[in-house]
Amino acid sequence: MKAFFEFLAMLSLGRVFDLVRGLIKGHCVRLYVNFIQHMRSVYVAVILTIGCLLLLLSGFLLLHVALFLYLPWDLSNRILLLFILGLGYMLISLVLFGYFMSRGQWLKASGAKRMLDDLSDNNN
Repeated sequence: MKAFFEFLAMLSLGRVFDLVRGLIKGHCVRLYVNFIQHMRSVYVAVILTIGCLLLLLSGFLLLHVALFLYLPWDLSNRILLLFILGLGYMLISLVLFGYFMSRGQWLKASGAKRMLDDLSDNNN
């Protein structure tokens, strides 16, 4: 009789394990599909961003070429103007890149800084 009850318990445990395994497998598949959908949207956003940046860059370059050709100044003065503009744009972009790519900005933008602060407050 004891063996029979042990057998029934093992059968029910096997069914429970199969149910739990199925639930976990379903959850993992859902997570994977959501991840693929998210990665697709990120990929599309990156491609569109690159396209927009290329259009912006071509317009920016054409503006400077038109400025260079239109100004009635000496050639040396026009070249100096383009050099100063190029240097200024490069410095501005380096400063902005350094600011927005810093670890502190990413922690603040993602909300991780607040979570780390809350965690350190809970430990104290």
